[in-house]
Amino acid sequence: NANSLHTNSRDEAFGTPTEDTVRDAVAIQLILAKEYGWLRNENPLQGSFVAEFLTNEVEERVLRIFEEMHSRGGVLGALEVNYQRNRIQDEGMIYEHRKHTGETPIVGVNTFTDPESESVSADDFDIEVTRSDVTEKKMVIARNEEFKSENVKKAEEGIQKLKDAARRGDNLFEVMMEIVEHCTVGQVTQALFESGGKFRRNM
Repeated sequence: NANSLHTNSRDEAFGTPTEDTVRDAVAIQLILAKEYGWLRNENPLQGSFVAEFLTNEVEERVLRIFEEMHSRGGVLGALEVNYQRNRIQDEGMIYEHRKHTGETPIVGVNTFTDPESESVSADDFDIEVTRSDVTEKKMVIARNEEFKSENVKKAEEGIQKLKDAARRGDNLFEVMMEIVEHCTVGQVTQALFESGGKFRRNM
């Protein structure tokens, strides 16, 4: 049973805390209180009804989704009508909307923000070690072109086989595992694009 919570600044052990580290420490408390909602109920893990309530709520919602999938012919039937994909998209849109409006509080993002803090960009970090230089890029491109020139005939046959499988609705993974020995990722991606088009989010 916790009556209070205090979080120390990470630099408090060896000096006077700075404003940034104090904000980080306070943010931990705000995350627990505002994002997790622990203050909405007393002692959630010590005999409170809230643990059972949340468990039952999750169970009911999961069963509801299972029933919706079952009414569409099970997992495969639901896949054919894009049920799972649409649910994921809908939940993503709802989350982004709630984050934008502040209905879903995120400490430091849409609530308890610091208007005086400086924005951080990639230019603020030394990430040169993660980038390839011009020589390395040219080497990879040359190796890629050499690979394609050595496998022209087999690549054409493999790409056509992949397109045919895509149009028939066959297992594409099995075909891709077979043709990657002679085709590049770009060739495979282009073949799939020509066969099925580009994925666009349902709005």
